[in-house]
Amino acid sequence: MGQPFEVALTVCRLKSGQLVRGTEAKGRTPYSVQLRIGCPPGAVTTAIYHTHPGGKAEPSAVDILEARRLGIKHLCVENDFEMRCYET
Repeated sequence: MGQPFEVALTVCRLKSGQLVRGTEAKGRTPYSVQLRIGCPPGAVTTAIYHTHPGGKAEPSAVDILEARRLGIKHLCVENDFEMRCYET
């Protein structure tokens, strides 16, 4: 059995301040995932969460550049043991 596929989701903040899941995506390989940014109506994108199965709980240079390009200020990355969040 191989490594699980990388997954990602948008973290959204409702007007009430509550955090909810936005769009979710599953990668086609353990090493990449394409996520469309999307939140419920009236909510704003607060962060992107994604996994690095078998890797480090640190964003790659590509992760950081993509978050900055999209105007996302927080990026959370989880590996098999821990989750860490970073400002981009």
